[in-house]
Amino acid sequence: EMPRTQRNEYKKAAEFQLNRYIPMNAEEAVFDCVPLPDAPCRDGWSKCVLAASRRTVVDQFTDSLRQAGLTPLLLDVEPVCVMNAFIATADEFDRDKGIARVESGGVGLVHIGATHTDLCVLQGRIPIACRVIECGAGDVVQELTVSKRVDYQAAQQLLREPGEEDAA
Repeated sequence: EMPRTQRNEYKKAAEFQLNRYIPMNAEEAVFDCVPLPDAPCRDGWSKCVLAASRRTVVDQFTDSLRQAGLTPLLLDVEPVCVMNAFIATADEFDRDKGIARVESGGVGLVHIGATHTDLCVLQGRIPIACRVIECGAGDVVQELTVSKRVDYQAAQQLLREPGEEDAA
């Protein structure tokens, strides 16, 4: 939550408190802060979504795109991309009004990558939480190699096609 202000002031306000929410300071981060106008909160306050990445990571992506002759227009953190991709196919998608949202009900989105898992939770039309969990499918496969005493390929197969004893 942040004190309610003009849309263009949220990012400036977040910059002063950035290290409370992410493990880096404003100089080493690229970030944005978007208010959620429909989210319930205290009088005079707004709930906001903060998205951030290390500047070095963003620079690598944008430099690669430019070298390929492309002009980057938008770079978003993966959990928000997963959420927006889902919503773009399920509901009207209006980026100008802030974060896109579903009409009603609760939705949980989980994207399990090789090295991390993205989790987004929406309640009604409001994103409640977006998190990156530093555990992915590769970690699960590694655990299976130890617990089942199999090689890496066999563990991958177990993850793809659990047997009857593993599915229960």
